[in-house]
Amino acid sequence: MHDAKYMGCPEKRELTPHKDILYGKQSLWGERGICVEGITDVWRLGTSSFATFGIKYTQNQVRAMATNFKHVTILFDDDPQAVKQANKLQSALSIRGVQSKVEIISGDPGGLTSKQAKNLVQKIY
Repeated sequence: MHDAKYMGCPEKRELTPHKDILYGKQSLWGERGICVEGITDVWRLGTSSFATFGIKYTQNQVRAMATNFKHVTILFDDDPQAVKQANKLQSALSIRGVQSKVEIISGDPGGLTSKQAKNLVQKIY
């Protein structure tokens, strides 16, 4: 059995590297977005969220965030390495003029119930 929740397309088969894009429904994004690690987090939180496919974001993803959003709430998992990366991402966005904040919750956003996710999104907005 494999421990991964999901796996990205192998690099040799990608037309566009998945680490160069943000996962989400761009046509539904507004000025505010919620940045999460994985696609299951987006599925749970809804159309105001987008994923970086893990905590290791790329400069192309940072540029995409700066292009698409004026305000970003970074909602990575609560483990120490994820929190460290979230803080680094906040700094990278700030340099590009994007207002951002790091929000820490216990556990994984993808594991929230629908009601918990709705309440969290309302709290963030």
